[in-house]
Amino acid sequence: MKFGIWPSRAAATMRRFTSVRLGAILAPPPAQRRAPLPGSALTPLPLSATIGLDAAGLARRRAWLALEEADLALLASLDPVLAPHLPAIVEALHRAIAEVPDIAALLSDPGVAPRVKAAQIDYLRALTAGSYDLAHAEQRLRVGHTHARIGLDPAWFLGAYRQFAAAASGLLEAHFGSDASACRAASTALEKAVFFDLGLTLEAYFHAAHHETEQLAGYFSGVLDQIPAGVLVADSQQRIRTANLALKRLLDIPPDTTMQGSALGEWLAIPGMEQVFRQEPGAEAAPVRFELRRLGAEGHKHYHVSASVVPLADEAHTLVVLQDISRLRRAQDELRRFRTAMDASADAIFLVDRSNQRIIDVNETASRLYGYVRRDLIGHRLAEFHPQMDEAKQESLMHHLEAGADTVETTETHALHLEGHIIPVELDLCLAYFGNERMVVVVARDISERVAAEHKLRRLHRRFRDLVELSSDWFWEQDAQLRFVAFSQSEDRRAIGADDRQVLGKRRWDMPHVIPDSADWAAHRADLEARRPFRDFVYAVRDPRGQARWVSASGVPLHDDAGTFSGYYGTAQDITEMRRAERDLASRSAELESILDNALVGIVFVIQGRVSRANRKAAELFAATPETLADRPAETIFGLAAVGALAAQAPQSSGTAPTSYRGEARLRRMSGESFWANLSASLLHPEAPEAGSIWVIEDISARHEAEEAVRRAQSVLEQRVAERTRQLRESNLELESFSYSVSHDLRAPLRAINGFSEILATRYAEALDATGQDYLKRVRAAAQRMDQQIEGLLQLSRVSQTPLDRQDIDLSQLAQEILADLARGEPQRKVEVTVSPGLHASGDRALLQLVLQNLLGNAWKYTQRLATAHLFFDAVVNAAGETVFRVRDDGAGFDMAHAHRLFGAFQRLHRPDEFPGHGIGLATTKRIIARHGGHIWAESAVDQGACFSFTLGVPASDPLAPTS
Repeated sequence: MKFGIWPSRAAATMRRFTSVRLGAILAPPPAQRRAPLPGSALTPLPLSATIGLDAAGLARRRAWLALEEADLALLASLDPVLAPHLPAIVEALHRAIAEVPDIAALLSDPGVAPRVKAAQIDYLRALTAGSYDLAHAEQRLRVGHTHARIGLDPAWFLGAYRQFAAAASGLLEAHFGSDASACRAASTALEKAVFFDLGLTLEAYFHAAHHETEQLAGYFSGVLDQIPAGVLVADSQQRIRTANLALKRLLDIPPDTTMQGSALGEWLAIPGMEQVFRQEPGAEAAPVRFELRRLGAEGHKHYHVSASVVPLADEAHTLVVLQDISRLRRAQDELRRFRTAMDASADAIFLVDRSNQRIIDVNETASRLYGYVRRDLIGHRLAEFHPQMDEAKQESLMHHLEAGADTVETTETHALHLEGHIIPVELDLCLAYFGNERMVVVVARDISERVAAEHKLRRLHRRFRDLVELSSDWFWEQDAQLRFVAFSQSEDRRAIGADDRQVLGKRRWDMPHVIPDSADWAAHRADLEARRPFRDFVYAVRDPRGQARWVSASGVPLHDDAGTFSGYYGTAQDITEMRRAERDLASRSAELESILDNALVGIVFVIQGRVSRANRKAAELFAATPETLADRPAETIFGLAAVGALAAQAPQSSGTAPTSYRGEARLRRMSGESFWANLSASLLHPEAPEAGSIWVIEDISARHEAEEAVRRAQSVLEQRVAERTRQLRESNLELESFSYSVSHDLRAPLRAINGFSEILATRYAEALDATGQDYLKRVRAAAQRMDQQIEGLLQLSRVSQTPLDRQDIDLSQLAQEILADLARGEPQRKVEVTVSPGLHASGDRALLQLVLQNLLGNAWKYTQRLATAHLFFDAVVNAAGETVFRVRDDGAGFDMAHAHRLFGAFQRLHRPDEFPGHGIGLATTKRIIARHGGHIWAESAVDQGACFSFTLGVPASDPLAPTS
């Protein structure tokens, strides 16, 4: 390699990689462009790993150059000295680069040069960074790798470094002045750093070149292996330097045999080889033809080989190309034999010129078969005597022949006899070489009898195929090596995914979808080796979904007419469902056994009038064991009446359901103790009573005792209910008397107090001072409150006694009417009312009106201190499906800690001077709702309003109930 741009790659390579933006003579391209370009054979990053450089190796390099920590510190101190001058040094370098056209072309783009200069400045400044770790080494290796990739000679890199060193030397002398020792130390440290960088960069150059050389050698070797002719290169000492695979195949040498370095004479004995190797370079190489003998595995093999031996331009190597011409020699020999055999053939033979597709010769059989004399056939096209074979068909056959080389193309068609009748013929076409002439040999044979036989066979085959398709089994056949050679098709075989391409030519245990450990293959192979028939050999395969499926195969050996074993044939079927059914049956049988033994009732099977089996519970009921009960007459266990009743029904059975018997009986245990049992019996097969019956026995002694206890308790309860009814009647009479007393006797004194106090207030007001008048007002107010409380008690009493008159009530309309009355009573108040429409309920109208009056009246009362109050009446459906009606306000609210007092009589959570009331309304409301089957509750917080929710026992699915 010369210094300068590599001449074979220079300009074209440079122009090709301008997009790489050469990262300066000393610097790599930007990081995002480091990936190898398409077609690059260089080693991918990281480069330090590819050359085996690690931290220890880096330390050894520094030690070899004596680049110590003191040098690194000194270099770091030089950064302020050198850094300001780096732009000028780089500019000088670019002025020098401009004189080299190939490199200057890379920087012709105005946007490239500034980036290149900046990269170069960063690269040079890294010398005085004081850090020489693996990252620094990787960056230097990448410079060499990039330069090698774009074809830049190392001389340019060294020249750029020399220019920098010269400039740096001058700067150091100017900086240190008369301190010569300091200047030498600084120059020495910088020199070590430069050599350290040069070593890394040049090593990347050499590694890239070596890798490319190896790749080119591999490419050359690959190309040689693709050449069909045998090729080798030998040196002047006749030692083989390289040889391709075709040569090894030609010489019957294993492909992995190494021929490099061996003597040519070990493999080839070429006549006149010494004279060939002494030919002058460039001399015309005449082909050498010879017969090659080589001892192979089966003895001597003979090859007819045409060899071309050509001296190469380097004057030290010779190229030898060998081609096998055995086929040509054989063709020449066979042509003579063919001419002789042609006339003796029983088939018609045509020789056709490939160039014009005209017949050039026929044998006597062709003349007889087609009815023409020989001269009338020669010169005509083959298609003229075969109406179904037009020119296009004949040309297509010829192309197939050429594409398939030695193959024989066979086609069936009809021959036209001279007398006009049609003869079914089979044509075999193959290419033949007679000297330098290429011909087509066409053999025509009369297949009239075969066509008739095939037609009959096809009819039989169609019938057989239809039978096979209808069968779940499939047929198979094996050769003498137990390899499958034929299969029939069936739905079951397709279901297990048995592809003919995967199983033909394989033995049963070698098929890819067979599960190896699913059968006793050793025993099966022993049967086959002994040539014994086998039946129901079961093994497993995996279907296309990966599921295991079971196959049962049966087969018998085949023998030819001479009695020689020729294989096996037989049938197979998919038994997966049958095995699954067997497993299910066994599982269900086990489950039934478990259910039978663990049943909480006694179960007894009776066959022909005797117990055949009894479970543990039955044995426990009769204080016996299952074995003791077995074979006992059924009448001794269940009683003659029950057994006779079941037997009497058998003739009446229609067969649509088992005939059964149900009843209660008093049975006797083996110990002599009796118990009550519920008997349930059914005939297993009504049409055949002798098949037996099943009896289920449930011990109901405890139930009998409980029923007797219930009857006794019911009698006592009826007496208690009658007594309680009498007491309630008396209590109701007392309550009516109390209500009358409250209504008349207690209110009469109140009316007197209220009347006389009113007379005092109107007639004698002047006689009373202010204190007296105040006392009088208090007396009247107390009397009025007591009257209201008495009225509330009476109302509460009436609520409990009034019968419910249920009807459909529009609660929304009822609420609107109550709120309208409240608004008319206090027209000065500003209240925003929201009532959900269509709220219906089933209940007593008068009582539910009282409920809404109490709840809406309270909401109206406890919002009286707000400038604008808000009242709501709506409904929702809760998680239990109940309709929940709600009355909400944003008034005074209350403390939930006292919520338990809300619904008690005379219980109030506010003082009378805050909000008037007598404490009976919510108690009355709760009682009304309870009578309707509902409940009421409240949620509130002080000064945040209250929400009273209640239900009326009407489910949300009730058509009268509202929806949320």
